[in-house]
Amino acid sequence: MDAARIDGAGPIRFAWSILLPVSMNVIAALAVIEFAYMWNQYQRPLIVSMLLQEQFSRGFTLSQEK
Repeated sequence: MDAARIDGAGPIRFAWSILLPVSMNVIAALAVIEFAYMWNQYQRPLIVSMLLQEQFSRGFTLSQEK
């Protein structure tokens, strides 16, 4: 940080040239975790609804065969 100030870098240049490259691993890890969380929020209800729909359709077709 001090070296950037001595070289004349302002706060935006410091954030862009030093903070962002150092924190790329953290940003990537958070992106992966967030994607997995959102995918699970989408996937679980989809699977449950498909299983329930399959059970209802089986029951409906068995009741119609009589």
